[in-house]
Amino acid sequence: FRPIDPARCMLIDARDLDPDEKRLLETLPIVRTECAGALDRVGKLTAAGAVQAHLHLDLDVLDPDVLQVNRYAHPGGPSPEQLQQLACGLARSIPIVGVTLSAYDPAFDSQAEVPPIVGQLLVDFLAAIERI
Repeated sequence: FRPIDPARCMLIDARDLDPDEKRLLETLPIVRTECAGALDRVGKLTAAGAVQAHLHLDLDVLDPDVLQVNRYAHPGGPSPEQLQQLACGLARSIPIVGVTLSAYDPAFDSQAEVPPIVGQLLVDFLAAIERI
């Protein structure tokens, strides 16, 4: 293992950052974008030498007014449909060689809505990878 060049990293829809996180991000060449513009920024990653990607999905990026996944979710994020479109679009834009799914707390999902929605997102994402 070795560190990844920050210029080959994309941070999408990070909204609830503490002051130290903001300061650190200002010093790094990480590609920062919102969900809606992320696919347009993949070229910056490939220009920096990225030939494949690991996709880390923090579910608390989702708008809690649409789907509450944990206590850390912050209003204004994408809907599950927007996240699904982004994940599938990324899979068609750059080879995805790994996926991490994190930040689900069932204590904040009393109706058990999250698993089937996220499960369908993963099925669609894997189907997009398979078509490549």
